Amino acid sequence: MKKSILKDKSCAFAVRVFELSQYLKRNQKDYVLSKQILHSGTEIGALVCEAAFAQSRAYFMSKMSMALEKADETNYLIKLLSATKYIEKSVYESLSADIDEIISLLANTLKTAKQNENNSSHFTLHSSFFTLLFDLDGVIIDSEPQYDKFWGSRGELYNLGHNFAGKVKGQTTSQIMNTYFSDLSADEQNKIVSECVKFETAMECPLIAGAENFIMQMRLRGVKTGLVTSSDDVKLERIIKKFNMHSWFDTVVTANRVTRSKPDPQCYLLAAEDLRANVSDCIVFEDSFAGIEAGRSAKMKVAALATTNSRRAIQETGNADLIIDNFVGFTYYECLNLLK
Repeated sequence: MKKSILKDKSCAFAVRVFELSQYLKRNQKDYVLSKQILHSGTEIGALVCEAAFAQSRAYFMSKMSMALEKADETNYLIKLLSATKYIEKSVYESLSADIDEIISLLANTLKTAKQNENNSSHFTLHSSFFTLLFDLDGVIIDSEPQYDKFWGSRGELYNLGHNFAGKVKGQTTSQIMNTYFSDLSADEQNKIVSECVKFETAMECPLIAGAENFIMQMRLRGVKTGLVTSSDDVKLERIIKKFNMHSWFDTVVTANRVTRSKPDPQCYLLAAEDLRANVSDCIVFEDSFAGIEAGRSAKMKVAALATTNSRRAIQETGNADLIIDNFVGFTYYECLNLLK
């Protein structure tokens, strides 16, 4: 059964973490990270064991939720140890494989428990008072460098000035065409749009580090999530199918639903309306200056990703409440702190 597998694997992992902690103290002379990972890594199994003797479903799910939090924390610490060269690549890969499996088992256990409780395919671990709204390009998928190439080349071809790609970030294709290419013939405009669609269809782009895990963790906690993108429905459907995002978001706002592009806040206000969320309880995840400004203009908290623009450039706008590189190590509690 999954529960016994989880217990065995979390116990075996605790042994590995203990040995790792001893190694860090003995060979790396580290007494900080070694203590942190020893605590978080061994606590997972302890919480799983406590859950096994739960007197109620609520207690069981509470302990499993805490175990999931500790597993997520341990996963972050393992990545940190690798980044600081405290452990070799082979050790990192092995530990990562173990903790990823444990996280998956914990998440599935929680999901099954809730499904059994309400006999529904939808589940909520905790009710949560805040809402998360995500841009797509540069936030969920790492596509901006490729768009820079496409729009940069068109900017050069039509003499549209320096850094044309930067000027159009966050704008819909329709807005870009109306603003910068309206003087061209209809045939020439259609040609550019067709080239853009062809480019988007062919381009390959990975997910931003930690994005999927973060969104899944938030949904397990009952946090409402929305996708707010300048992409149109056709492109978005390709992306959703490619990355199997069908269950990631409670609402989606695309270019087809708005009349004003970012930096206008219309798209984020529409998403909040869809989810019946107060703007003061919403956190926007954005990367472009236009998107960051849109979130700020909507009176929402803004967490900016430094995937498209530098930290310094984002900071100089004064529109971001928080700047992160990606979602690795970003948790529910960072969201709570942001809303304080």
